[in-house]
Amino acid sequence: MKKKVLALVSAFCLMAMMTVPAMAADAYVSSVTGSDRLSVESAVDANGGNVEIVITPYSEKATLSEEAAALMDEAYKKLASEGVNISLPDGVSKDSLRTVSFVDIAVKGEATFPITITLKADYGNSSFVQMIHYENGAWVAVDTKAADGKVTFTVDSLSPFALVTSTTSADSGEETGNETGNETGATTADYFGFMLPAIAICCVAGGVYCVARAKKHS
Repeated sequence: MKKKVLALVSAFCLMAMMTVPAMAADAYVSSVTGSDRLSVESAVDANGGNVEIVITPYSEKATLSEEAAALMDEAYKKLASEGVNISLPDGVSKDSLRTVSFVDIAVKGEATFPITITLKADYGNSSFVQMIHYENGAWVAVDTKAADGKVTFTVDSLSPFALVTSTTSADSGEETGNETGNETGATTADYFGFMLPAIAICCVAGGVYCVARAKKHS
């Protein structure tokens, strides 16, 4: 009987330990590999002509040329390993930054640079919205105007781009959690919430064991 109870307790505890990390992992979604959150509003070249822009998210890089796909991989590895290293305004910390879209932007047809591009973008109520451009082996900030759910920027070349936001709300200056993109970054409270069922299971299993042991010795 004792061995059976011990086996039962061990099984419950193992289930609890496996459940916690699984739930915690589901609460975090890496935005750099997430779905495309950008769409073209307009693009105008140096001559004032409309330009057709093609946006390819990282998840669809296989549709690009071999050279363009390799450049996206290079840019992704740089972003994943080093993060976003750009100058930030007061009140915005590097820890609060989230990459909510990572795409390749290309011109279809002829165009004269520089090109001014306006994209529809999902950045919630973030206090900081910035397009960054991968060029010459480094991510650099692009002058970005963000308003009404759109971003406008002018560039002299095209290749991988990323939309970076801050999890700080523009209204309150407080962390906004999942408002700004795919990446949620589960909080300590989230993990504690996941752990409560596991703790309860362990307590019940421990109680069953103690009762069984007490009966045996009575």
